[in-house]
Amino acid sequence: MNSKDTNLVNKNGWHNPVENPRRNKYNSKGNIKPVSGSYGDVREGYTKYHSGLDLFALPGTKVFSCMKGTIAGSSSSGSAGQIIRIKVDNVKDLLNQMEDINYSLEFDKGEIMGRDIKETDDVYLIYMHLSERYFLEGDVGTPVEAGTEIGLSGVSGTIASGIPSPHLHLEIATVKDAYGKGKTVRTNPARFIKLNSYDTTDQDDSVNFKYNQNGTKEKWNAPKENQLKL
Repeated sequence: MNSKDTNLVNKNGWHNPVENPRRNKYNSKGNIKPVSGSYGDVREGYTKYHSGLDLFALPGTKVFSCMKGTIAGSSSSGSAGQIIRIKVDNVKDLLNQMEDINYSLEFDKGEIMGRDIKETDDVYLIYMHLSERYFLEGDVGTPVEAGTEIGLSGVSGTIASGIPSPHLHLEIATVKDAYGKGKTVRTNPARFIKLNSYDTTDQDDSVNFKYNQNGTKEKWNAPKENQLKL
Protein backbone atom coordinates (compact mmCIF):
# COMPACT_ATOMS: atom_id res chain seq x y z
CA MET A 1 0.00 0.00 0.00
CA ASN A 2 2.77 2.45 0.94
CA SER A 3 4.48 2.38 -2.44
CA LYS A 4 7.19 4.81 -3.48
CA ASP A 5 7.49 6.96 -6.57
CA THR A 6 11.15 7.89 -6.54
CA ASN A 7 11.44 8.65 -10.25
CA LEU A 8 10.21 12.22 -9.74
CA VAL A 9 12.38 13.11 -6.74
CA ASN A 10 14.61 16.02 -7.74
CA LYS A 11 18.15 16.96 -6.67
CA ASN A 12 16.83 18.69 -3.54
CA GLY A 13 15.05 15.54 -2.41
CA TRP A 14 11.65 17.03 -3.30
CA HIS A 15 8.66 15.18 -4.76
CA ASN A 16 5.47 17.03 -5.63
CA PRO A 17 2.49 16.27 -3.35
CA VAL A 18 0.43 15.19 -6.40
CA GLU A 19 1.68 14.16 -9.83
CA ASN A 20 0.33 17.19 -11.69
CA PRO A 21 0.32 20.10 -9.23
CA ARG A 22 -2.11 22.85 -10.24
CA ARG A 23 -4.24 25.41 -8.49
CA ASN A 24 -7.98 25.00 -8.47
CA LYS A 25 -9.34 27.02 -11.38
CA TYR A 26 -12.78 27.23 -9.76
CA ASN A 27 -13.74 28.25 -6.26
CA SER A 28 -16.29 26.52 -4.03
CA LYS A 29 -19.14 28.40 -5.71
CA GLY A 30 -18.18 27.20 -9.18
CA ASN A 31 -16.74 30.49 -10.43
CA ILE A 32 -13.33 31.05 -12.04
CA LYS A 33 -11.27 32.43 -9.17
CA PRO A 34 -7.97 30.58 -8.59
CA VAL A 35 -6.82 33.12 -5.99
CA SER A 36 -9.36 31.56 -3.60
CA GLY A 37 -7.14 28.51 -3.17
CA SER A 38 -3.91 30.43 -2.68
CA TYR A 39 -2.23 31.25 0.64
CA GLY A 40 -3.18 34.46 2.45
CA ASP A 41 -6.19 36.72 2.93
CA VAL A 42 -7.97 35.50 -0.18
CA ARG A 43 -11.50 34.64 0.93
CA GLU A 44 -14.67 36.70 1.45
CA GLY A 45 -13.53 39.80 -0.37
CA TYR A 46 -9.91 39.40 0.74
CA THR A 47 -10.84 39.58 4.43
CA LYS A 48 -10.57 35.91 5.43
CA TYR A 49 -7.31 34.01 5.84
CA HIS A 50 -6.70 30.75 3.94
CA SER A 51 -3.97 28.79 5.70
CA GLY A 52 -2.62 26.68 2.85
CA LEU A 53 -2.51 25.99 -0.87
CA ASP A 54 -5.32 24.11 -2.61
CA LEU A 55 -4.12 21.79 -5.36
CA PHE A 56 -6.71 20.42 -7.78
CA ALA A 57 -7.18 16.72 -7.12
CA LEU A 58 -10.15 14.56 -7.97
CA PRO A 59 -11.05 12.20 -5.13
CA GLY A 60 -8.77 9.16 -5.25
CA THR A 61 -5.71 11.03 -6.55
CA LYS A 62 -2.43 9.67 -5.15
CA VAL A 63 -0.81 11.90 -2.51
CA PHE A 64 2.94 11.76 -1.79
CA SER A 65 5.39 12.78 0.87
CA CYS A 66 7.23 15.80 -0.52
CA MET A 67 10.40 15.25 1.49
CA LYS A 68 12.14 12.59 3.52
CA GLY A 69 10.83 12.72 7.06
CA THR A 70 8.79 10.98 9.74
CA ILE A 71 5.06 10.66 10.28
CA ALA A 72 4.29 13.23 12.96
CA GLY A 73 0.52 12.84 13.09
CA SER A 74 -2.46 11.11 11.54
CA SER A 75 -5.94 12.17 12.57
CA SER A 76 -9.47 13.00 11.52
CA SER A 77 -11.17 16.34 12.07
CA GLY A 78 -14.82 17.18 11.59
CA SER A 79 -14.00 20.30 9.61
CA ALA A 80 -10.67 19.49 7.90
CA GLY A 81 -11.28 15.78 7.38
CA GLN A 82 -8.53 13.18 7.29
CA ILE A 83 -5.09 14.69 7.95
CA ILE A 84 -1.48 13.48 7.80
CA ARG A 85 1.47 15.44 9.16
CA ILE A 86 5.10 14.79 8.21
CA LYS A 87 8.12 16.30 9.95
CA VAL A 88 10.84 17.13 7.41
CA ASP A 89 14.25 15.58 8.14
CA ASN A 90 16.47 18.06 6.32
CA VAL A 91 15.20 21.64 6.25
CA LYS A 92 18.25 22.76 4.28
CA ASP A 93 17.08 20.66 1.32
CA LEU A 94 13.66 22.29 1.59
CA LEU A 95 15.25 25.74 1.50
CA ASN A 96 17.27 24.73 -1.55
CA GLN A 97 14.00 23.74 -3.21
CA MET A 98 12.55 27.15 -2.38
CA GLU A 99 15.56 28.91 -3.90
CA ASP A 100 15.28 26.88 -7.10
CA ILE A 101 11.57 27.64 -7.49
CA ASN A 102 12.17 31.35 -6.78
CA TYR A 103 8.44 31.97 -6.53
CA SER A 104 6.88 35.38 -7.14
CA LEU A 105 3.36 36.07 -5.92
CA GLU A 106 0.90 35.16 -8.66
CA PHE A 107 -1.93 37.37 -7.42
CA ASP A 108 -1.93 41.11 -6.72
CA LYS A 109 -4.47 40.92 -3.92
CA GLY A 110 -4.65 38.67 -0.89
CA GLU A 111 -1.85 36.20 -1.55
CA ILE A 112 1.21 36.52 0.70
CA MET A 113 4.59 34.80 0.98
CA GLY A 114 4.19 33.92 4.64
CA ARG A 115 6.89 33.20 7.17
CA ASP A 116 10.48 32.83 6.00
CA ILE A 117 11.62 29.42 7.19
CA LYS A 118 15.07 29.11 8.78
CA GLU A 119 17.30 26.07 8.63
CA THR A 120 17.02 25.74 12.42
CA ASP A 121 13.20 25.54 12.31
CA ASP A 122 11.19 22.39 12.68
CA VAL A 123 9.07 22.08 9.53
CA TYR A 124 5.91 20.06 9.01
CA LEU A 125 4.04 19.17 5.83
CA ILE A 126 0.31 19.03 6.59
CA TYR A 127 -2.07 17.29 4.16
CA MET A 128 -5.84 17.74 4.60
CA HIS A 129 -9.17 16.47 3.20
CA LEU A 130 -7.78 13.01 2.36
CA SER A 131 -10.20 10.20 1.50
CA GLU A 132 -7.79 7.55 2.73
CA ARG A 133 -4.71 7.58 4.96
CA TYR A 134 -2.01 4.94 4.52
CA PHE A 135 -0.44 5.88 7.86
CA LEU A 136 -2.59 5.92 10.99
CA GLU A 137 -2.19 7.04 14.61
CA GLY A 138 -0.07 4.03 15.47
CA ASP A 139 2.39 4.87 12.69
CA VAL A 140 3.63 8.11 14.26
CA GLY A 141 7.43 8.06 14.15
CA THR A 142 7.53 5.93 11.00
CA PRO A 143 10.12 7.19 8.48
CA VAL A 144 8.99 8.04 4.95
CA GLU A 145 10.95 8.91 1.84
CA ALA A 146 10.21 11.65 -0.65
CA GLY A 147 7.75 10.05 -3.05
CA THR A 148 6.23 7.66 -0.50
CA GLU A 149 2.52 7.40 -1.20
CA ILE A 150 0.80 8.49 2.01
CA GLY A 151 -2.86 8.34 0.98
CA LEU A 152 -5.52 9.39 -1.48
CA SER A 153 -7.04 12.83 -1.90
CA GLY A 154 -10.67 13.44 -1.15
CA VAL A 155 -13.18 15.96 0.11
CA SER A 156 -13.33 14.84 3.73
CA GLY A 157 -14.36 17.34 6.36
CA THR A 158 -17.30 19.71 6.31
CA ILE A 159 -15.33 22.56 4.71
CA ALA A 160 -14.43 20.43 1.68
CA SER A 161 -17.50 18.26 1.17
CA GLY A 162 -20.19 19.24 -1.32
CA ILE A 163 -18.02 21.52 -3.44
CA PRO A 164 -17.21 21.53 -7.19
CA SER A 165 -13.50 22.15 -6.62
CA PRO A 166 -12.02 18.97 -5.09
CA HIS A 167 -8.49 19.52 -3.85
CA LEU A 168 -5.61 18.60 -1.63
CA HIS A 169 -5.08 21.29 0.99
CA LEU A 170 -1.36 21.53 1.78
CA GLU A 171 0.18 23.55 4.59
CA ILE A 172 3.84 24.05 5.45
CA ALA A 173 4.30 25.10 9.07
CA THR A 174 6.91 25.33 11.82
CA VAL A 175 4.68 23.60 14.37
CA LYS A 176 2.95 20.23 14.17
CA ASP A 177 -0.48 21.60 15.03
CA ALA A 178 -0.82 24.98 13.34
CA TYR A 179 -4.57 25.33 13.98
CA GLY A 180 -5.39 28.74 15.42
CA LYS A 181 -1.81 30.00 15.19
CA GLY A 182 -2.32 31.95 11.96
CA LYS A 183 0.37 33.43 9.78
CA THR A 184 3.18 33.39 12.36
CA VAL A 185 3.89 29.68 11.87
CA ARG A 186 3.10 29.11 8.18
CA THR A 187 4.63 29.84 4.81
CA ASN A 188 3.17 29.80 1.30
CA PRO A 189 3.48 26.26 -0.11
CA ALA A 190 3.64 27.67 -3.66
CA ARG A 191 7.20 28.75 -2.82
CA PHE A 192 8.26 25.08 -3.15
CA ILE A 193 6.16 23.75 -6.04
CA LYS A 194 6.53 24.32 -9.77
CA LEU A 195 2.85 24.75 -10.53
CA ASN A 196 1.42 23.73 -13.88
CA SER A 197 -1.36 25.60 -15.68
CA TYR A 198 -4.77 25.36 -14.04
CA ASP A 199 -6.61 26.22 -17.27
CA THR A 200 -7.34 22.63 -18.33
CA THR A 201 -10.33 20.69 -19.59
CA ASP A 202 -10.39 18.27 -16.66
CA GLN A 203 -11.13 21.16 -14.31
CA ASP A 204 -13.77 22.50 -16.70
CA ASP A 205 -15.38 19.06 -16.67
CA SER A 206 -15.10 18.44 -12.94
CA VAL A 207 -16.81 21.70 -11.93
CA ASN A 208 -20.06 20.30 -13.34
CA PHE A 209 -20.31 18.09 -10.24
CA LYS A 210 -20.34 18.64 -6.51
CA TYR A 211 -18.26 16.05 -4.66
CA ASN A 212 -19.32 14.61 -1.31
CA GLN A 213 -17.19 13.00 1.36
CA ASN A 214 -19.34 9.85 1.26
CA GLY A 215 -17.92 9.18 -2.21
CA THR A 216 -20.90 10.39 -4.23
CA LYS A 217 -21.12 13.32 -6.61
CA GLU A 218 -24.05 15.37 -7.86
CA LYS A 219 -24.53 16.96 -11.26
CA TRP A 220 -25.23 20.71 -11.16
CA ASN A 221 -25.06 23.78 -13.38
CA ALA A 222 -21.94 25.66 -12.30
CA PRO A 223 -22.10 29.44 -12.94
CA LYS A 224 -18.47 29.52 -14.24
CA GLU A 225 -18.42 33.31 -13.92
CA ASN A 226 -15.01 34.81 -14.67
CA GLN A 227 -13.92 36.44 -11.40
CA LEU A 228 -10.21 36.67 -12.14
CA LYS A 229 -10.26 40.45 -11.65
CA LEU A 230 -12.58 40.51 -8.64
